[in-house]
Amino acid sequence: MNAKIHHPLIRVALLDDHEVVLFGMQQLLAADSDIEVAAGFTRIQAFLDYLKSDPSIDVVIVDYNLVPGEDDGLNLIRRIDRYFPHISILVVSSLYIPATVSLALQNGALGYLGKAEAIGHLPAAVRMVHKGEQWLEPRMREKITQAPVVCTPLEHDMPGEMMGVRSSRSADLTAREQEVIRGLLEGSSVTDIALSCHRSIKTISAQKQSAFRKLGVRNNSELFKYRRHIFDDGSACSS
Repeated sequence: MNAKIHHPLIRVALLDDHEVVLFGMQQLLAADSDIEVAAGFTRIQAFLDYLKSDPSIDVVIVDYNLVPGEDDGLNLIRRIDRYFPHISILVVSSLYIPATVSLALQNGALGYLGKAEAIGHLPAAVRMVHKGEQWLEPRMREKITQAPVVCTPLEHDMPGEMMGVRSSRSADLTAREQEVIRGLLEGSSVTDIALSCHRSIKTISAQKQSAFRKLGVRNNSELFKYRRHIFDDGSACSS
């Protein structure tokens, strides 16, 4: 009889500001013999301190929307990716729109799972990101990779202030401004983006106007007209 092969455990740390969600994920993952939940946290600093103290963590599962006043999800992902490059990042969040998913993946996350989706996929997602592979629900993958349907003007047809936007001015946008612009390009209104991102309409409007000034566009029509020249990857330009 062949000896049973014992695979090393995938050690996971969790971060979510809702204890009931933490408990649910812990119970779900505990049923899998190849996954060990090492710790769960509701506060960012305690979570980061733990990662510093335990270099054996393989995967972190983090929420994108955390306690107001703490670091936002995007900056958290960047910090983990920068200071703990050996750790694979999986986001599990109720904020599940293509703009946010795309930003998370671009900044270090390997997977993104919406809380409204089948949470039973969580163990499979953990295994996939642990292998260095991307996890996305098929419909979301289609949304963020779908080619835009708006025709792009030739460079010589673009006004002077739009020349080189993709390579220069888009790089000047803050992470929050990028999120707003991507949301607009996906057809979301300022109100929709405010609700999804848990920010005020006034804040989203200010970020929109700031981004417009940096991009050299005056209104939504111009934004859509030059959409392919704003972001290199075009991932937010789904129909």
